[in-house]
Amino acid sequence: MALLQERTLNVIASKQTELLDKWTSELESSGQYRTIKVEDLRQQMADFIRFLIAGAGTTPSADRRVGSWAQKR
Repeated sequence: MALLQERTLNVIASKQTELLDKWTSELESSGQYRTIKVEDLRQQMADFIRFLIAGAGTTPSADRRVGSWAQKR
């Protein structure tokens, strides 16, 4: 399981730009973010991915109230 998690995090990190491009494109086409500038939205998504990778990569626990997850809440 740990190897799968590490591999998943590595793929997310290595494909972050592509993921952000696709995510942004999907939100733009859906029109679900009308009250925020696309640059701000993209920054928030990038921050989310960065926190996800940092939290999941350093906390073996699924309990999001402990460890490095506590900083992300």
